[in-house]
Amino acid sequence: MFKNILKYTLIIFLFFSANVLANPLEGKWTGNYEDSKIIFEFEKKYCSIKIIQNDKNIELYEGQYEVDFKKKPIPLNIIKIKNYTGGFYTIIKFSDENHIIMSKLSNRKRTRPIEINKINVIFLAKVK
Repeated sequence: MFKNILKYTLIIFLFFSANVLANPLEGKWTGNYEDSKIIFEFEKKYCSIKIIQNDKNIELYEGQYEVDFKKKPIPLNIIKIKNYTGGFYTIIKFSDENHIIMSKLSNRKRTRPIEINKINVIFLAKVK
């Protein structure tokens, strides 16, 4: 009896923790902003941002990211960026599991937008 209870408790715990700990941001996301294509790749703690202008000029930023899914809108900080002084700060909102609505990036935490509107928006789609 005790073994069965322990087994079921363990199964429930593993199932629940896998769902809770999954990071919906992980993966490759792509979108456009003005005349540039933007590609974000999120791993466990690290991310890269590739900005491609006119199919030739490519800027690459790599750093760590912090995200707080408990807040609405969701703050996203990209920090400790290689070859760049400072960080990038934005807010995001998931429209569904494959689409993110993001405010344009700010290079100062205090000037990060507090809401997403039509003027400062970047639409990202998850690449499968």
